Amino acid sequence: MIPRGDFVFVTGASGAGKSTLLKLVYAEITPSHGQIIIDNQNISRLTRAELPYLRRTIGIVFQDFRLLPNRTVMENVAITLEVLGLGRKEIGERVARILKLVGLEQRMHSTPRRLSGGEQQRVALARALVNEPKILLADEPTGNLDDENKARILAILNEAHCRGTTILIASHDRRLIAASHKRALVLDQGEIRGVHDESP
Repeated sequence: MIPRGDFVFVTGASGAGKSTLLKLVYAEITPSHGQIIIDNQNISRLTRAELPYLRRTIGIVFQDFRLLPNRTVMENVAITLEVLGLGRKEIGERVARILKLVGLEQRMHSTPRRLSGGEQQRVALARALVNEPKILLADEPTGNLDDENKARILAILNEAHCRGTTILIASHDRRLIAASHKRALVLDQGEIRGVHDESP
């Protein structure tokens, strides 16, 4: 069980089920057995028409970023709010605010191919956070990043957590988990085999 407002890592060897767990929470796949309860709601029972309402409350950072290559940073982040039908002025204000938070306000008119890996990762984070989601899921958000960019990503995640977002991160990066001082669930073949509590 992950309480509202918690910050938890899910770790384990490759193939342990970390990414699968995130997909289950996001309802990208359905469980073969058991239940996933979010806000007292069994999400496996949601209809196809109800799923978009669940996903509006969840921000997700994919391992491969999934940025739109022919759209600018600003457009990539704004798309989340456009889907929700927000007005142009509010979208512009929210996007500018989140890009400043992740340190990319000077890159808003660049396309993803002109960005470094660390910058692309921050765009993906900005897109996931721009709607101030209740839950943030991140799949290996610091994979292949240097220590400076890892620290920057962790700082952004901590700030979102301080604003009340529940955060669940899949990661095999032990140094990142230790530096975060957060709880980590250890998965093995899809089952929780242990809990490491790094909180101070």
